[in-house]
Amino acid sequence: YRGEQPVEFVNLRLQAVGIVHRPVLASAEGGSVDACPVSTRNVYFGGEAVSTPVYLRDDLGSGIEINGPAIVEEFGSTTVIFPAWKLRVDDYGNLLLTRSIKGST
Repeated sequence: YRGEQPVEFVNLRLQAVGIVHRPVLASAEGGSVDACPVSTRNVYFGGEAVSTPVYLRDDLGSGIEINGPAIVEEFGSTTVIFPAWKLRVDDYGNLLLTRSIKGST
């Protein structure tokens, strides 16, 4: 058809192949391996109020481990570490939560 009507694309797909260089992940900087809680607050776990330490995310350096219960606060999110769980900060600043063997129920 050779009319002069405009063409409207409703769905367009593109597939490309190329070489992509993987980014180099930098190690986490800042924080401390022996960060102290900034406060404590009563948090209910299983219907019981437990005095729970509160940490600031920016204070946690790589290698730190915190046994629950605990709270980690940062702009935009709050991480709750339940009793019988453990938090570890890896070399890239990720918060890794695992169920601890001690006190697991």
